[in-house]
Amino acid sequence: MVTLLLVLLPIALLDSVAPLLFVVLLSVLSGRQPRRRAALFIAGQFLTYFLVGLAVMFGLRAAFVALNELGESLWVVPETPDLIFQIVIGAALAFFGMRRLLGRAKPPAQKPRATEAAVSSGLWRAFTLGVVSMAAMIPLNFIYLAAIDQILKADLSPVPSALALLFYNLLFSLPLFAIYGMVTMHGDRGLAALGVLRHKLGRWSPVAIGALMAFGGVFLIVDGVGWFLGRPLVPV
Repeated sequence: MVTLLLVLLPIALLDSVAPLLFVVLLSVLSGRQPRRRAALFIAGQFLTYFLVGLAVMFGLRAAFVALNELGESLWVVPETPDLIFQIVIGAALAFFGMRRLLGRAKPPAQKPRATEAAVSSGLWRAFTLGVVSMAAMIPLNFIYLAAIDQILKADLSPVPSALALLFYNLLFSLPLFAIYGMVTMHGDRGLAALGVLRHKLGRWSPVAIGALMAFGGVFLIVDGVGWFLGRPLVPV
């Protein structure tokens, strides 16, 4: 379990660099009742990410169990579908990481309407905005799928698996908690400092994120192939 958490730690920190969530949260904090609305926004994104992750994780677990039972007599390596899934996710991460690193894929521009809605939204609209913002990020989030695959590969029972995913989601939300705490304690000065920081991070974050995604993808591929050869990089 400890080894699994150590594996999830860098994946979660990489996944937590989500510019869209930062922009919307800062907009929420600049409107009316900023503390309550920001708390509801974070709650919306956290619950959405965690609950969807649980559904995907246990859905994949059931599928892998069925496929393993079907192919037991055809392949000597256990958990073959899981390993193939890991290699595919690794290839996707490496591909999109290299595209980002080479500057061929530009991050989508923030839509003014979304920002205006964040500023003018009420309390429960802020919660809904958190749900919608997170749901829009999930479908092609190969980083989250890579984390779920690592949990599945650890072959834990349902409760420890859910706790590992909860740990991942808490790490993912750390930057949002930090932004909320900074603005709560320092008010407008905190917002101004975060604006400057966001501008500086925008210069190098695409390259850094691309490099980390590409490295992580290659790591998953090598580790998955290593399991077939009896020499995994991470013997979870």
